[in-house]
Parts: sequence; structure tokens; C-alpha cells
Amino acid sequence: MMIGKILGNRYEILEEIGSGGMANVYKAHCRLLNRQVAVKVLKRELVEDKEYLKRFNVEAQAAASLVHPNIVSIFDFGCEDDNHYIVMELIDGITLKQYINENAPLNTKDALNIAYQICDALSVAPPNKIVHRDIKPHNIMITSDMRVKVTDFGIARASIGSTMTADNNILGSVHYISPEQARGSVVDGKTDLYSLGIVLYEMLTGKVPFECDSPVAIAMKHIEEVAVNPREYNSDITYSVQQLVMKAISKDINERYQNASDFKSDIIRLIENPDAVIDNQPSEITSDNDSTQKIPVTIIENDKPESDDGFKDDEEFEQQQLALKKANKKILIISLITSLVIVGALSIYVSYLLFPNSPMFSMFADNKIEVPDVRELPLEDARIKANDSGFEIEVVEKVVDESVEEGCIISQDPEYGKKAKNGTIIRVVLSVASEKTNIKDYELINYTTAKRDLENNGFVVDCIFEFNDDVPENFVISQDPPSYSEVQIGSPVTLYVSKGPEKTTVTV
Repeated sequence: MMIGKILGNRYEILEEIGSGGMANVYKAHCRLLNRQVAVKVLKRELVEDKEYLKRFNVEAQAAASLVHPNIVSIFDFGCEDDNHYIVMELIDGITLKQYINENAPLNTKDALNIAYQICDALSVAPPNKIVHRDIKPHNIMITSDMRVKVTDFGIARASIGSTMTADNNILGSVHYISPEQARGSVVDGKTDLYSLGIVLYEMLTGKVPFECDSPVAIAMKHIEEVAVNPREYNSDITYSVQQLVMKAISKDINERYQNASDFKSDIIRLIENPDAVIDNQPSEITSDNDSTQKIPVTIIENDKPESDDGFKDDEEFEQQQLALKKANKKILIISLITSLVIVGALSIYVSYLLFPNSPMFSMFADNKIEVPDVRELPLEDARIKANDSGFEIEVVEKVVDESVEEGCIISQDPEYGKKAKNGTIIRVVLSVASEKTNIKDYELINYTTAKRDLENNGFVVDCIFEFNDDVPENFVISQDPPSYSEVQIGSPVTLYVSKGPEKTTVTV
């Protein structure tokens, strides 16, 4: 009985909040930092597997190095009375599997937003040489504000040798495993992206692509069969979104997304426009469509033609030469006229570029009007001013610029005062506020890891070292701003770091 037990002289087990094939999860109270945490205790059958425990310890340490807003943070792990446990961030939410069961099929934007956050979490794993291997809705938490948290990094990889043969443990995972994983081949980060594609398929349709009575049969379908197009289950899915899903779950690993960055880029484009074209390849040009064609050459002989009796016909020869001279003269005149027209047109065009307001070009003005000045105006005011003058506004870029108020125009093209045709689009750069985010909890994390993660996310970090009897040396005691507070990216963050207990000198 775990309820009421205290692990590591620190974590008081309060209640069981979940159970899976590998572990039971409990809500616990950390007495040292006075906060709620989740404690995952491995099941007894896994503890008896020494090889599994060895892998588990290595992978748990590796997973603890993954610091990302969409990955559940690992705070501690240990063993007490044969209870091997991991202490991690407590998430207030439900599993993605529960969310799908309650809401499927999800609307496209929600499904893509969730997939993007999962993909962003997976992007930090390959540089750390970590493959999750068990991406599925059961291992993904959804908070009340739709924040995604991926769990079980480390446990998933360590469990491969010990649990994949048991039907009760593989049943939940086999719906999401990649073909290479089902074949027992060596896997890398692309196998997690395949599993993410299956999760996205399920979010959009409410179904997994392959169903069967046994795990082995499902695994064979992943290897051999092509999934039904998701639009057949949900006609609201656009063709572009369907293309994204089918590319992610391609059987051929080379036709799949090769990294999380490419996958994320396409997801973002489809969030902004569900009909956006993705993975666009240039079409081949056939000879029929080739704009350059060979012109047949007619060769005119200048020798006299011979008559039937072998002599040259002087009269026929002279007529042919006369016709040839006339043709050459005509070609020369046409070439000369064409050259003069081209030179004249180029001269006029260059003059117009250099002196567009010259009176000689007034006849070609085509009702051009002066471009209004919309700089430093709020976007909606700029649209009204432009429309009143006969122009349209298009935002082509958003930039953080402290000199221009948020939501106002920084610059425009064409510039104000220039002449342009009625209906011309004025392309503008819009001032936006710097991005805000919720700062993570770095307490009891090695300060070098915390500092590196903060700096990678754009923060300016200051470390203050002080003596502390309760927190080990070089670990974070507290932070300012506090964890989970909303701050602007780029703002300063102070980490208070333990120097360990203060040494005292006693005079004897």
C-alpha cells in the first residue's frame, strides 16, 4: 500500500491518479519545497528484470536533461524498499486519449495546434540522442488551457526489451508503432514522427487507421497496408491537411518527414491556411511544352541549275538571283524597322523610369493617384485611409519595434507621395509586441541546465549563488520571476543557486 508512504524522506504519497502497463502514478507532496508532484512507481514485475532496471536508470537520466515547455519535467528518481520511482511535474489535465474520446473528431485547427506542440517537444529529443518510441495519446497530457505535455521519455525506450512481447502492454501502443519498429529494425526520430502522424489521424477522424483482433495483425497492417484517406471519415478535412497526414504515415521512411522542423513548418502553414500547398515540387517540362523550338533552315544554292541536257539555263538562273535579291532587301528593311522600334521603345521606357512626372508622359498616366501616408497609424485606421484614397492594405511582415506602438504601421511600399494606379496594394510592415510565454519551474534543477534552456529560449539569465543547507550545491533554490508566470521573451530571469551548506570555523 503506497498511500501515506514517504519516499526519499521527502515525497509523501497522497492518492493514486493513474495506472499503466509499466507503472502506477500517484499524487504526492514534496515536503522540502512544499509543492505537489507526480510520483511514478514502477510495477513489481519490471523491478525483477535487472536488465530493464539498468536501461531505465540510464534513460531516466537522459530524459531528465530534456527541458521543454511541452515535455513533463523530471525532478528526481530513486529507489526505496524496492520501490523504483520517478518524481515529475504534476499536470492538471487529462490524457489526449480521453480528450479524443470526448471530442473526436476534433476541428482541424485544434488538431493541428496539438500536433504542433507534440512535434515541438519531439524536436529537442534527437539532439540529445533520445527516441521516445511510444508516442500515443495515452502518453500525452492536455491541460485546461490546451497546453500539451508529452510524458514517459526514457521509460518508453527502456521498456522496449521488457514489455513489447506482452499483449496487454503492447495493445495500446501497437496502433501507433512505425513499420520499422514493427519489423524490429533500428529506429530514429522519424519513427516518433510516424507515430505522431497516426495520433493526428485519430484526432481528425476519431479512428486509428488500422484495427484488428490481435496486436501482431495490427503490426502487419502497419508494415503492409496503406491507411484509408482520412477525408473518407471526415469530409471537413481539406486535401492539404490529408496530404500532411498521409506523408507523415508513409510506409517508406524516405518519403516521410525527415525531421520535426519540416513537419512543424507544414503544420504552421496549414494552421494559417488549411488549403495551403505543402511539399510542392516543380512539374517537369515536356518537349511539347518547350517554349524554344528549332526552326527548319532552308538552304538556297547559288550555283546555276543544270538543264536536262547538262547546260546551265542562264535565263532561269538570272530570275532566281533577282528574286533572291528582292527577298534579301525586304528582310533587311523589316529588320531595320524592327530594330528602330525596339530601340525607340526602350528609350521611352528608360526615360519614363528616370522622369516619370515629365509632361510628355502625362498621356500615359492611366489615372495614377498619390499614395497616402499610413505610417504609425493603427492597422484598421490605415485600411480606412487607404480605401478612401482608392488603395488596399496588405500586411507582409510583423516586427517587434519599440519605437512604433503595437498594432501600428512601421513602413509601407509604395512610399507615400508616389503615384500609383487606383486599386494598388500598399504592402506594410506591422509593429507587434514581443512574444510572451509561461516561464517553467527550474527549482532543484542544475543551474547550468536551467541557464542554457532559458538562454536558448531568448531570456537574459543572472545567477546569484548563496549558501543553503537544504538544496544541493549548484542546484536552483528559487527563481525570479516565479515559475509559470507569464513573461516577455527576452526579459531578465534571476536564478538563485545553492553553494551548499556554509562552512563555519570553530576556535578550539
